Order: sequence, then structure tokens, then C-alpha cells
Amino acid sequence: MSEPRSHVVWRHVTLFINKTGTSWPTYCADVAEHYHTTVPGPLRKVEFSLHRDPHERMRLNAQTVRRFEHDHKFGLPNDLEDAMVMALPQSRRFDLQADLAARTGLLAAPIPEIGPAHDALGVAGMMRETAEAIEAIAPMLESDGVIDHKDAHLAGHAEQQLLEAMGALRSMLARVHRAKHSDKKLREVG
Repeated sequence: MSEPRSHVVWRHVTLFINKTGTSWPTYCADVAEHYHTTVPGPLRKVEFSLHRDPHERMRLNAQTVRRFEHDHKFGLPNDLEDAMVMALPQSRRFDLQADLAARTGLLAAPIPEIGPAHDALGVAGMMRETAEAIEAIAPMLESDGVIDHKDAHLAGHAEQQLLEAMGALRSMLARVHRAKHSDKKLREVG
């Protein structure tokens, strides 16, 4: 049985807090900001503090967010989860989104930006991510040319690098697909 979705979110958020030294009140202030920006007032299910004192407001908002960590009856509201994901820095956000996508057998891939410069950067990113994946796999093959149980201690890093490479490849595939289908539309119109 796979890890529940809310546990994946909390694991990534807690890892971010512990590895960066960011305080819960600081992170939760960003969560509240994202929540208020993206969820219209009448649809909000989570009430964040509007206390005048910013330090007290941050402390109360941290309590509000953290009360959902062990709420097994109702779980993590979707809009709050989205705000928690968006409050993470981009690289950590992508790692979390990749894990959430993998739970359902999907790959997370950034939506490609349009334009010649972006296309060239996309190729460079694809090459970089692929090289990083190869670098992560190489030590697994180094001793005996086989990836097996003896390489388990290297597997987590290699898996992450492979997922990132697959995301970059998927993003490039979307660019190529877009080009293929935009040509058909032009011919149909002309």
C-alpha cells in the first residue's frame, strides 16, 4: 500500500523545514498568502489569522496549518495542499509534485514556455538532466555492471535524477508535439 497523499506532502514540507532551517511560522505565512491569493473568500475552508501583530499572526497561522498534519478524520483540504505546495521553493516544489504524480503512475513535467530562446534552453535542460541521471546511475554500474540490491543505497538519488530527466524529456516532447500540430492547423486554415 502506498503512502497516503497527505503524508507525501507533510514529508516534503517537514524535510524542507528541517534542511533549510526555515521556521514553521515563516513557511506558514507563505502558505496563508498563497491560500488567500488563490482561493476566493466564500470558498475558503481554512480560516487564517488576521491578527494585527505580524509575529502573532504568523504563530497562529502555523498552528492552523499544523493542525491538519494529524487530522486523520478530514485530511488535508485540497486548496490548503495547493497552497502548501506553492509555498515551497521551486526545486522542492517540483520534487513534491513529481512524487505526487508518481503515486498515480504519471510523470511531472514543466509546461514548456513558447519561443526560440525557450526551445534552445529546453534542449540544454534536457541534456543537463540526462547527464545528471547518467552520473547518478554510473556508480551503480561501476563495481559489477549490474544494478541490483547492492546498489540500494544509491537508488534514491538515481531515481530522483531519472524522474527529473524524464520530466525534461517529456517537456521537450510537448514542444515537438506542439510544432507538429501547429503545422497541421496552419495548413487547414490556409
